[in-house]
Amino acid sequence: MRVKVSSMFIVAITLFFVGIGMFLMLYIKGEALLPHDAVFVPKGDVKIDEYTKITPQNFQELFEIKEILAAAVNPNMVTPDNLKGILNKTMVLPLYPKDYLTLNHVRDSNLVPNKDEIEYPIPPTWLEVTDFTVRAGDETEVWLTPSEKVKNFYIAKAQGLGQTMGSVPDLPERPLTTPLFTGLRLRYVVDGANRMVKNTKEGDDRAESTGKPAEVKLNMTTKQFAQLKNAVEEGYKILIVSKGL
Repeated sequence: MRVKVSSMFIVAITLFFVGIGMFLMLYIKGEALLPHDAVFVPKGDVKIDEYTKITPQNFQELFEIKEILAAAVNPNMVTPDNLKGILNKTMVLPLYPKDYLTLNHVRDSNLVPNKDEIEYPIPPTWLEVTDFTVRAGDETEVWLTPSEKVKNFYIAKAQGLGQTMGSVPDLPERPLTTPLFTGLRLRYVVDGANRMVKNTKEGDDRAESTGKPAEVKLNMTTKQFAQLKNAVEEGYKILIVSKGL
């Protein structure tokens, strides 16, 4: 009986120390034993600025992999699985050293304002709309068209000079035969039914016009917006035309 009790005591002591050892191993190296996933951080602890374009060629120069617990990875973090979704896009938020790269840091390059541009809202009342087929991301031309107010002003001015007819002049600051601005990108357009309008990847959504849009935003400089606003206040309307259409 004494031998049997001694054997059980030895087994119990052995299991106790094995348990303590496993506990210490899990406590000390527990995180290393849990599932991990790869995310991306700035390479070499260098800040990545706004307006940096991310391409397949420069990605490895800008970012490096960091392993973190899989449970800590949220759907917005960029991982090897969703990496293709950010390539050829532009940073719209700076990424600081040791911060994780997320989908929120980037946007399609054709929607990102240049450094000297702002996303300016264009009131629908400024627009002379006949068939609005411009889509978010389009490179556009902005044309001026004189309203009846402007036409009547020049008719009255001509009559005051004894002339029978008066036409709206084509001035450098108020051109009518050439665009006022070219190369402006449309950032945002909402149709009359309050739906965001954008290009489709398949087919052609321009077959149906937007009608008169409820909201429009153009990427413009402060100087350009001021020039456009002054023209509208003088009585001109504007046409936004997709470049090349």
